[in-house]
Amino acid sequence: MFWLISLFTLWLQTEPRLIKKIITQGGYLVVPDTCKWVPQQITLLQSSTYSLIANKNLFKTEYKPGDTLWAPYYIPEMELIQQQGMFQYQFLMQEQHVKK
Repeated sequence: MFWLISLFTLWLQTEPRLIKKIITQGGYLVVPDTCKWVPQQITLLQSSTYSLIANKNLFKTEYKPGDTLWAPYYIPEMELIQQQGMFQYQFLMQEQHVKK
């Protein structure tokens, strides 16, 4: 029975999963040493009322362990929202654990 639980735990660690990270414009995140991130969708948020899908071409297609994911201070999509203020980026990413 123990080996079955261990096998299931190992499968959960290697199976890709979707995660959501939110970064303020100009901010950054560092990918943990144990996984890689593949952005699926990037949304530009302004308060709780506005959101726009951002162009994924502005970002890498894959972030490896130790890479830094920067949230630009400005992208053209911000012009579509008339209100001034701080923006946030919501990254929906596929996270996959990597072996060292």
